[in-house]
Amino acid sequence: MRLVLDRDGRRIALAGEVDASNAADLREALEALCTEPGDVAIHLAQVSFMDLAGCRAIEDAARALAPRRVILAAPPPPVRRLFTIIGLEEMANVRVPAADDVEP
Repeated sequence: MRLVLDRDGRRIALAGEVDASNAADLREALEALCTEPGDVAIHLAQVSFMDLAGCRAIEDAARALAPRRVILAAPPPPVRRLFTIIGLEEMANVRVPAADDVEP
C-alpha cells in the first residue's frame, strides 16, 4: 500500500493493496487526520484490493471523526461493493460520491 497525506492534513490518497498486513499503517494515518478540523477525504481510485481490515480502519476513523464527514472518493467497484456489504456507506457521516462528482 502506498499512502500519501495532503499538505493540509485533511486528504489522504491510497494506492495498491490495503489489507491486514498494512491496516495498522492506515489506521495510524487516519488517527492523525482525526486531530485536524474539517471533513476528511480518502481518495481510493488507485486501490487495487481492500479487505475487511482496511474497511474497519476507515470505519473506526469515521466514528472518531463524527460529526465531521468522511468522503470516500473514487473507490473501484470491488472496493465500493465491500463498503456496501459492511454498511460503511450507511454511516451518517460517510459519503461516497458518484464517480463524476469527485475532484481530481
